[in-house]
Amino acid sequence: MERLFQKGVQRVLVDEVHQANHWSSSLKALYDSYPDKSLWASGSSSVLLETGVADLSRRFPTYRMPFLSFREFLVLTGSPDFGVHDPFAPDQSWATAVLKQVNVLARFEEFLQRGSRPFFLEGEASYGIKVLQTIQKTLESDIPHLVASLQVNHLHLMNAILGHLAQAPIPTLAVNSLCRDWSLGKEKLYQLLQALERTGVLHVVRKASDHAAASVGAKIFFADPNLYSVLAGKEGNTREAYVVSALRDAGRQVQASTDETKADFVIDGRFTAEVGGARKHHKAADFVLRDGADWPAPGVIPLWMLGFGH
Repeated sequence: MERLFQKGVQRVLVDEVHQANHWSSSLKALYDSYPDKSLWASGSSSVLLETGVADLSRRFPTYRMPFLSFREFLVLTGSPDFGVHDPFAPDQSWATAVLKQVNVLARFEEFLQRGSRPFFLEGEASYGIKVLQTIQKTLESDIPHLVASLQVNHLHLMNAILGHLAQAPIPTLAVNSLCRDWSLGKEKLYQLLQALERTGVLHVVRKASDHAAASVGAKIFFADPNLYSVLAGKEGNTREAYVVSALRDAGRQVQASTDETKADFVIDGRFTAEVGGARKHHKAADFVLRDGADWPAPGVIPLWMLGFGH
């Protein structure tokens, strides 16, 4: 990179930067030596990047790339950019423009199956394979940096956890049973779950009162909702996982409701939401987030509208 700058190149982009030895100190030296140049660095290992960023925080702004939103998916597949909107705002007139120009329900179903990563631009047939390859790379390359003494048995267990969560009618884990069946201590299991959460494989949704470090939370979802389709998972889990992913990627806080007879989630600590299909009713929630609905109504937000939060 130094030679490029010396030759007059003004901007350099480096992908998979964490593969280089001493990459963070090298970037720091280049920044200090060539302050008038533009240097971008990216990588697929969130853990290794996070470890090295501490040395660069005063020099390089950092950006986390979330999964694609429904809005971004539409733009990448040829639709206009309708802008970012708050689906919970009183004014929902922006939805009219989207509905007039896009077959929203069909496109949203496609998005939930294969739209959260730009792999779909490379062909539908290979999408599921590439998603699974990405997950496996995370398990095998990132997790070992977070969990000491990781063994092959632990990798098998993490894959088993993913398979269970795809099919589980209630998206949670039985800690005692897992530890017994896999001859594993609880401390190690919690370490693995925390690592899966930190690397962006899982979203653990806790109740507001749950502050325990060793906890499986109230519900556990795939951070990438498409993984349910890839693993032939439950439709209901896909919906709730999408709600958590879309809202958290938009910067909102999502917690589990303390009373599931009234609502599924508490959002931003201010209002409650119930998630379901086209005939889902309020219970006692402030909002129903309804799949299969196209138009918003008082207290009812179509699920696709959450895809315009970022």
